Amino acid sequence: MLLGGLLVWGTWGCSAHWVREWTQPSATELDYGRSVSHNMAQQIVKPPGGSAGPPVGLSPQAAQNVMEAYNNTFVKKKEEKSKGIIVDVAK
Repeated sequence: MLLGGLLVWGTWGCSAHWVREWTQPSATELDYGRSVSHNMAQQIVKPPGGSAGPPVGLSPQAAQNVMEAYNNTFVKKKEEKSKGIIVDVAK
């Protein structure tokens, strides 16, 4: 009788643990989707484009010079024909 009681009690304890595992959501399931709402709240509080500062970059003339120099790298240059080397071997 004692052995039967221990068997029933042990079975009930194990099954209660597994039933609890199957019915309760895990920590991952409880936190699912929270990152999206957190990021949306952060963008409302501190927008990424809201930093006010001076514009940085090149002046228009300097930018034009840089673009012309860059575009000239793609232009094929005319190569000079090399003059032939004459070697006198008849000595």
